[in-house]
Amino acid sequence: MTVTIQVRITHAIPAENTYRVGVEIINAINIDMSVLVFDVEHQRFSHVATPYDMLSFPATRDAAINATLAFYRDTSAVRDYDNLNEATGFDTVTRNRLKQLAVGWNTTQVAFSPSDTVVTVDSNVP
Repeated sequence: MTVTIQVRITHAIPAENTYRVGVEIINAINIDMSVLVFDVEHQRFSHVATPYDMLSFPATRDAAINATLAFYRDTSAVRDYDNLNEATGFDTVTRNRLKQLAVGWNTTQVAFSPSDTVVTVDSNVP
């Protein structure tokens, strides 16, 4: 199974000393498109999801509120920075974390997929 995440990353300078980076997941194969994690209370982007986040947090804020969870997942985020280095750093880190998620999700689903197995331990078996 191959996991693919296609993302549109935009750069803009909407005002003096404001560097904006937009992240929008536009397609995903073998993974849900909602891979960006936000905190429920402030609705602020927190981080790119991990495989654990994908299994733990819902894809809507309402579902997170109903389940009394602190985070939810979504498909787009915008971050503003006051200097170019932080903005480009965010871009680089986001790309790397999306790659880590694709690899990690693939591993989770293939090598360590969630399961429920009953094992019998017998003293007569060597």
